[in-house]
Amino acid sequence: MASFPSSYIVTTTASATRAADSLSITGVTGLDYPITLFAEFDWQVSSAPPSTWPEFLRIYNGASSSRLFNNSSPFAKAYSGDGVVIAQEIGSTNTITLNTVQRTAATYLDNGAVAVALNGGTVVSAGANGATNMLAPNVMSFSQTPALGQRYLRRAALWNRAISDAELQALTL
Repeated sequence: MASFPSSYIVTTTASATRAADSLSITGVTGLDYPITLFAEFDWQVSSAPPSTWPEFLRIYNGASSSRLFNNSSPFAKAYSGDGVVIAQEIGSTNTITLNTVQRTAATYLDNGAVAVALNGGTVVSAGANGATNMLAPNVMSFSQTPALGQRYLRRAALWNRAISDAELQALTL
């Protein structure tokens, strides 16, 4: 049995816990870089986030991928890469607070540049990394690798444009 309750499951004699929600949408059209992703989440655990890549929100097409995630650190991270060039991976200046609603957003450009903010903190940016093959995303996935921590994606949003650093910061307040 999991250490956190799930939604009600009808049983006759034994308790049960359902698998965590993990949603992917394929065949997405109309998206292209630059793009901005936003996630509002609540991390319900009693210890630090796990060491693998629990994702809040991801868009991709084959090897091209952009994601908001966390791994083995208390920071929200943004990742972007085209499968050939090693991607940008940067972390926010503010840290994730356990058992509290958090907001993170990142802007991704078609040349691999990324900017990310968490909870109204300073925007962290990484310039172009030479990625030239960022394919238009055709898959979106929400809150992947759920077994690695109890993250509750409360809200997700996507803008089909790059928003300014000031907008990123304000969006995550």
